[in-house]
Amino acid sequence: MDKKDYIWLTRNTEIDNVCDCFEDCDTEPIIFKLFRASHLPQIRKIFADNRTALHRDKQDNCRLIVSDMTVSDFCDIALQHNSDLIYNDADGRIYYDPANRRKYQHFLRRNTPQTLSRLSPQRKLDILLSISKECYMSLHGKEQHEAALDRQADKLNALLQLPISPEFWENEQRKIRLIAADIAQIPQIKEKLEDFNTLNLPEQKKLLYKVASITAKYNRIKTPQFVLLTTEQLRQFQLDNWVEADAFALDKTLYICADKLKEQSGIRCLALAWHETNHIAMATGDYSRFPPVEDMLNPRLNYINGIEQSYIFHPQEKINYALENMFIAECAARTGVKKLGNTFAPAAEFDIAAQYIARSLQKKY
Repeated sequence: MDKKDYIWLTRNTEIDNVCDCFEDCDTEPIIFKLFRASHLPQIRKIFADNRTALHRDKQDNCRLIVSDMTVSDFCDIALQHNSDLIYNDADGRIYYDPANRRKYQHFLRRNTPQTLSRLSPQRKLDILLSISKECYMSLHGKEQHEAALDRQADKLNALLQLPISPEFWENEQRKIRLIAADIAQIPQIKEKLEDFNTLNLPEQKKLLYKVASITAKYNRIKTPQFVLLTTEQLRQFQLDNWVEADAFALDKTLYICADKLKEQSGIRCLALAWHETNHIAMATGDYSRFPPVEDMLNPRLNYINGIEQSYIFHPQEKINYALENMFIAECAARTGVKKLGNTFAPAAEFDIAAQYIARSLQKKY
């Protein structure tokens, strides 16, 4: 396997073997879970000379089992390409240590934000994806890595100034119009939105699930699983303490805080369901028509969400907030709802996202 194919695997798959100890994994056929079902042709091409089997579950998650390659064999390939695999005994899973991570960390330390901002978009993405790290050999190593990223937030923000194609943006706007048009056809939608806070919880959940389903349809993904949480349950997910989350997406499940639904206007609550479903779409859907943007939306960049100064500069967040503003306006216009409400409205995020989109559309790869 050449290095290009190996790096593609580290950026677009997870190793899905689960074992009681690394020695047990060592002799098992390796299993790759794809972030995007649309990447199936590419991974089959990489393993064209191997014996493989495909498993696809109800949520359209694709797993490729390479019958004639063990985890140990793949570990040898990783070492050949200046990478490694890390076994985490806490969950029995195996994680990538990205290729060339130390080289790019050194490059990041010795260059200024101004220098980094002038790099090509692909070079920026190579750095951002290569310093991503999901598993650590020790708690001390984890704390060191995260502290270093916090200190270099200004450099990460320089790398995150990336262009998007006008064709991609036009396609996303078209989807918003289609989604809003379908929402406007929901029976009694105007009354439901204006009286949203008086609806009982099952009725609220039914409406939000419908919005998630419509959003999934136009993004050509399966409707995500939908879970309502209390504020206390939400805290148990150990989100960063600087985040006051109303909702979040994890894998292909949408979580919304039921307590927040009592405080926000109906149209803001619809926006929560749309926003998080769109996150799932961006991380798992088919963006092969827009290859550079697909790289920007890579789930391997999720570590940026944990850095307070960089969170809003994550490409997924900037794109999503800019589209959310359009979603709210489009839904209001099509349903005739006047009461938008401003509770928890992320005004700063909307402003930053709008400025980013305006600049990004003028840049080129």
